Amino acid sequence: MRWWLPVLAVIACARVPPSERPAPAARPERWVDGSAPEGGDGSRERPQRALALAPGTVFHVATGLYELSGALPDGVELVGAKTVVLHAPEGLTATNARLQSVAIQGGQVGLTVQGSVTLRDVAFSGQRQVAVKVGPRAVLTVIGSEIVGSVPESRGIVSEGRLQLAATAFKGALRRGVHVLGGEAVIEDLTSVGAAEAVHVASGLARVERASVSGGRGPAFFVAAGRLELREVKVTGHEYAVQTAIGAQLDVNGLVSERAAIAAVAVVGAKANLEHLTISRHGSHGALELLDADVRATDVTVSEGADYAVLIRKGKAELKQLKARFIHDGDGSGGDGVLVRDAEARLEDLDLSDLGGAGVVASALASVDIVGLRCERCRIGALLVERRATVRAKGIVSIGAREAAVSLPDDGVLELDGLEVEGSSQAVWAECAPGSRVVLRGKLPARELLSGRCLEFPRPAAREPSDSGR
Repeated sequence: MRWWLPVLAVIACARVPPSERPAPAARPERWVDGSAPEGGDGSRERPQRALALAPGTVFHVATGLYELSGALPDGVELVGAKTVVLHAPEGLTATNARLQSVAIQGGQVGLTVQGSVTLRDVAFSGQRQVAVKVGPRAVLTVIGSEIVGSVPESRGIVSEGRLQLAATAFKGALRRGVHVLGGEAVIEDLTSVGAAEAVHVASGLARVERASVSGGRGPAFFVAAGRLELREVKVTGHEYAVQTAIGAQLDVNGLVSERAAIAAVAVVGAKANLEHLTISRHGSHGALELLDADVRATDVTVSEGADYAVLIRKGKAELKQLKARFIHDGDGSGGDGVLVRDAEARLEDLDLSDLGGAGVVASALASVDIVGLRCERCRIGALLVERRATVRAKGIVSIGAREAAVSLPDDGVLELDGLEVEGSSQAVWAECAPGSRVVLRGKLPARELLSGRCLEFPRPAAREPSDSGR
């Protein structure tokens, strides 16, 4: 045969339209039924009784309990009918496999994934350490499955490779539902009920879109040295809805948090972008607890919280479109909207009401820019500047405060452009300690509502005459 004849054959085959090409050879199929008589040949009519697996074969498994441990043959596919339980006391290992409609019980590790594996409608329970472990170069796809933690402190899925998870539930006594140790995890339509943490990212990247998390005791979502992206998630309970560690990156777009025991979102030493958050009944560390972080937050609604809505300590933050209602401490008195302490902050478009404390508190060398602050029924006013803080504010409205709308109880610096006060409270009160300075511009209340020797009222700069007026 000439050397070019095989080449011509390949070229001719490539020119055949896909619709006219021969279909790939069907994979061999075998039927298994643990209650069938002995001597079956594996056909549909005479299923084999034992689950003796072979490479590249599709096994249709009838309802029953089957003992199975060790490595699954390459290319094997298990398809269960109704309730198929695989008892795997030594665990299973898979390199290239597909499992559907089966339950895997037992083992230190239920399934170790070393290659490309797909699980559809697969249930795990009884694992003593980990339900599924995904190796560094492995790819696992999980669809419509369930992992139940029946052993305290066990974990659901531990992944160092690539994980694709859809419509899967984690339940029971799990320490972590998904533990990402590297690689990338893409998670959609997650349900977690009872797991201490739903998703824990130690390193790598996790993207979560649509999740419902409840009944846990730790942070629902935690990211350490990696990156976590959340879209449209709801967390009920837990100590935190979302928490970071130093060096992490966090991106949230759409979070509903209810009854967080400590704080809804805690960003510690990390960089974060937060958008569209709805938080209610948070604990004493605030709806947002931002510590030595770099954070941008937009469209945040907070209601019925304790102590303060937002805490910014060290680091820097940009906060836009904050609505906060009914923030009080334990005895119903204190409770601030935003507390900035030894940090840089820019606050825009704040709408605050029914606070036991002040709208914004700047303290301990804080540097704060405020554009647009409306504070209604804020007990001790719209703005409190203390302890050598510096505030530049424009457009403050205070309605129904019991104390001064703006206060400087000790040394602080305030540049204020525009203040409106409704009700019987004083407008500005400054103790005028050494180093204090208050510069007032724009529209202001009557002078008798302004007190303090350190108040300054600079005149507007004179306009230079135009050429036409010369």
